[in-house]
Amino acid sequence: MSETLGRRGFLSAGIAAAISAQFAATHNEARAIEPIERNGQAKFKYSLAAYSYRGLLQGKAAELTMHDFVSDCARMGLEGTELTSYYFPADVTPEYLRDLKRHCFRLGLDVSGTAVGNDFGHADPQKLREQIEHVKHWVDNAAILGAPVIRIFAGHVPKGGSADDTHRQMVAAIDECC
Repeated sequence: MSETLGRRGFLSAGIAAAISAQFAATHNEARAIEPIERNGQAKFKYSLAAYSYRGLLQGKAAELTMHDFVSDCARMGLEGTELTSYYFPADVTPEYLRDLKRHCFRLGLDVSGTAVGNDFGHADPQKLREQIEHVKHWVDNAAILGAPVIRIFAGHVPKGGSADDTHRQMVAAIDECC
């Protein structure tokens, strides 16, 4: 009798294994898709950050303006430009930003983004508040420029400060700016 059960068990196990193998093969084929085909070659878009021109754009004797920088980007055949905030006039106006955006457009350049030089690690609450307001202001400026991306900095842990506390402060500041 144990021989009969052994054969039956063996046959049952064999059938179950065959069905499982067939199901697994069918199931995997049903989940797989063919690779997505591109209509053309992948294209990298090249953009230059104004920071690369920092020696020419900053200081009282700056040799170039942001308009000059944008014109250079076009002459180089680039597709975009990152208009880094620290090289704009301190009293930048919406009119200036719209004019620069128009200049980029006429030269065939996308505004690929902008960047803000900030530090959310300040221990002094007033300095932290100033940094948050500065970033918020540049979020608005980025919208005027049509920049899809704004690059900011978390900041630095102040000397003698707690890394954990400063990290929480930075996250809260970034959340407020968003």
